[in-house]
Amino acid sequence: MLCSEFRRLRNLEDHSAETLLVAINFGRLPVDSGVEIRPQIKDYLRAMPGTYAGSELQSQVGRCGHLILFDPCFWSSMRTGTDQAVSDNVCVVDYALLLMLAALELPRRFLSKEALASFWKLFKRHGMRRALSTIAFWAGLSRTLHSVGSFQVVLLTSNSFVIELLRFFCLSDSRCKEVCEILHGTPTIELEEYLSDVIGDGNGHTFIRQIPGQLYGVYESANEGGIDFAINGALNLCTAEFRRTGGALRDRIKEEQIRYLGNGSEERIILAFMGGTSPALRADSHHYCSSEIFIAECSLMTDARNTLMRMDCPFTMSYSPHPAHNYDSVERHPFFAQNQINVYPNSLLTWLFADLVMGIHSGALFEASYAGARVFSPVRVSDSLYPAEILGRLSHPDEQTTIRQAFLHFIESNSDPRSVDLLERAQQRAQRLGFDQI
Repeated sequence: MLCSEFRRLRNLEDHSAETLLVAINFGRLPVDSGVEIRPQIKDYLRAMPGTYAGSELQSQVGRCGHLILFDPCFWSSMRTGTDQAVSDNVCVVDYALLLMLAALELPRRFLSKEALASFWKLFKRHGMRRALSTIAFWAGLSRTLHSVGSFQVVLLTSNSFVIELLRFFCLSDSRCKEVCEILHGTPTIELEEYLSDVIGDGNGHTFIRQIPGQLYGVYESANEGGIDFAINGALNLCTAEFRRTGGALRDRIKEEQIRYLGNGSEERIILAFMGGTSPALRADSHHYCSSEIFIAECSLMTDARNTLMRMDCPFTMSYSPHPAHNYDSVERHPFFAQNQINVYPNSLLTWLFADLVMGIHSGALFEASYAGARVFSPVRVSDSLYPAEILGRLSHPDEQTTIRQAFLHFIESNSDPRSVDLLERAQQRAQRLGFDQI
């Protein structure tokens, strides 16, 4: 299979054809490896509302002469299907192919005195593993794009070492016309400072925001305008799934409302808790349920439950595990049954129904706020995670208040059940998030 991809790469020698490189994580997309992939990617992009994301990117995928799909994993799931998934002008690149290409490229270009000096600097600063992987993947990327003329890059995935190598490689290549990233989450100050160093004044690099008005710093200066809806990779999957299964938007939302809240119509406060994660815990959901992060989440949920019960306020509470964790493993934890907390698999759809949304640390909190929910985050301005104007969109503790005090005040001040048509409100929020654009 790798040899087939190598032959496809040789087809890129037609410099007159437009080349588009798309970084995309197939492991998190409902793609069929036995069906041609180009129309499936167009369908995924179609779920992104907005002028540029929904139309221009989709058009680029459809019209480009050569399409390189970069899947940041060792062995792409697209290799498990048939040759129907890819054609002669579509190539899937993963770590395995990059390493094979690196073996061909290293002796030719990377054994010079300058290259060895660069490797030595990397080794002294980052260690052998990072130095070897950097040189190998850089060589593989060089071989991948060796034969192309000008090209454009779209990043539909981020937050990985190899993707950052890809970004830096393309920005330093004069043949690259533009790098466009669909942002995942609300960028932190640390990430903004890093990208400011990488891309400078933003020339040649644009970002598509998830929420109107959320960008700052280098993101704002390199922003692609014309987007009036929230854009989120997982949310796009929901809209794509809604479209595939058909039916009216209102009917689909009603189905989710019953699944989430049952058939009851009594007035109550609806609380949704967004589960967190950390890089060290993503591979082990069982370990996560004994982590300090999960213990802190349970403490906040217990405080919320006890406060509302003391106030004799009817409520429904849900917890949505982070997508990095196995739903069944988290759902079986006895804490949820003991406290009558519904473990709901899709945090995105809780935004449509919840009155209050909480989480330890999640970019999804900003999107829930944009949808119309009242949101609490324990993050302070002094934590230097987000600028004050961005964090100000959420309820959060000030420097003189403890997290628990601020959280209990948030619960108490928003504990009055309101008479509201849940279905109507959910539909309005869905439209604000762009569901009506599908």
